[in-house]
Amino acid sequence: MRSPLRHMPLVCLLASFLALHAQPRNPYDLKLQHLQSQWTTATRFEKLIALEHVRLLRDYVDDRPQVQHMLESILRDPIEADSIKAEAQAILDDLRSFKNPLQPRAQHWYATPELREHMLAEAKQSLKLTKSNDLEVLAELEHIAGDAGAAGHMQQAAHLAPSAARWERVAEFTDDPLRKFAALNSGLALEPENAQLKLQLATYYVGRQQLEKARDLLATAISSSPDDFVVREQQAQLYINLGLRSAALPELRSLEKQWPAPLWLRSRLALDYERIGLLDDAARLAASVVAEKSDDREQIGSLARFHERRHMKYDLQADYLALSQLEPNQPDVWSNLAQVQIECGDAQGAKKSLLHVLTLD
Repeated sequence: MRSPLRHMPLVCLLASFLALHAQPRNPYDLKLQHLQSQWTTATRFEKLIALEHVRLLRDYVDDRPQVQHMLESILRDPIEADSIKAEAQAILDDLRSFKNPLQPRAQHWYATPELREHMLAEAKQSLKLTKSNDLEVLAELEHIAGDAGAAGHMQQAAHLAPSAARWERVAEFTDDPLRKFAALNSGLALEPENAQLKLQLATYYVGRQQLEKARDLLATAISSSPDDFVVREQQAQLYINLGLRSAALPELRSLEKQWPAPLWLRSRLALDYERIGLLDDAARLAASVVAEKSDDREQIGSLARFHERRHMKYDLQADYLALSQLEPNQPDVWSNLAQVQIECGDAQGAKKSLLHVLTLD
């Protein structure tokens, strides 16, 4: 009689395959793939917008190297416009600076008033501002550049050709609470189950301390987009705000297990764990983020608080040294660094730090 154990390697292989495919796709990886698929047909202005979305997606995707590969392929393309290559290089330098914050970087097109005004003037001259698509493109460029006209132009586009996505962007671009609320409701009238609109509206309610309304909205948003870890983390954060630690913790653990890769989620979970008193978990995740993104001030600050509570003075010194490089004009950082340098026996280092404080006063 043949032993059934002879089939075990095949069974294990099949189990691994099924487990892999049972894991839902990261929705932000899918967004990155969509941007890549639209690249060859995009106009120059649309490519600048797409590049900004790619930059922002880097912390949300599982496949972070794919972002770098996309940017490098743009730089290698012999027929790509110089302005597109310049922006791709600037974003690539930003990503590389996560490991080396002091390395030189190329300038973004919106980095200086001259570059910014030139690009926006060129867009206004080239685009037909009676068309909804062109108004949307201009609004996106203005938003990237920090121009106040973004919300108005996006609202014009939404009135000309209404869509949930456009109303969502109107709400995102405007600082006016009433205008934001109206835009979100206009979007939900078109797509009542749109998770991103519900997330923004929940955030609006949180800002007004209407936490029960926010909780109900997030619950329905999760039911329509269960794989969106941003919505789920916001729900867990709301539980913490409501004092429902027992409801928040299982969700935080579930998110960490299901989505271990995205840097944005690890950053948020680190802060959430710190808020509910799980300091070891908070420090573990914060350290994992800083290992890949060494200019993350928020996470370095989280590590500093952890090391201070644990009286880990040499680790704390390293935290403040890193912060002093990232925030050289902050007197409190240098003062705290000097104090911990004294505790570590580095009198010369403490003297230099205190002298630097005096130059800032």
